[in-house]
Amino acid sequence: MAKALVIVESPAKAKTIEKFLGKSHYTVKASVGHVRDLPKSTLGVDIENNFEPRYINIRGKGDVIKELKKEAKKSKRVYLATDPDREGEAISWHLAYILGIDEHDECRIEFNEITKDAIKKAIKNPRSIDLKLVDENTKYADYFAVTCGFKNKKELLKYTEAVFKLANIEKAS
Repeated sequence: MAKALVIVESPAKAKTIEKFLGKSHYTVKASVGHVRDLPKSTLGVDIENNFEPRYINIRGKGDVIKELKKEAKKSKRVYLATDPDREGEAISWHLAYILGIDEHDECRIEFNEITKDAIKKAIKNPRSIDLKLVDENTKYADYFAVTCGFKNKKELLKYTEAVFKLANIEKAS
């Protein structure tokens, strides 16, 4: 019989949760945090196309991604159990993308404590990924940082130097 796969962020959490759920019905794996991000060497968003992101798999996560894909493929169902916050929601969204899970499927579970009752209750109440939380984490934070950090870097340096001159402050070399 095919098992269900539960993906959490932490390997330690994975071991504990697998004990609660039972190895005969569930496999629990860890993403070890983020699996995709905007590239650091380029802008990462298409400013001409409504700031469309260009996410890439994080260097060094290839083995984790490969293992998660392998386990997801042989599982009857996948539950994304990343942390219950904006960042966790974004990690679940990226995992869904990598694993080919529709973001509107009821694949997301969350719990605020790692107890047998909390985990079992979460499994019985899956929901879809909250795209509003994902947007808050990605579009409003990542995009702003990336566009300010890369696109306007030269302009920001000009203004910074002008402020230093006006305030008669020595810039550190």
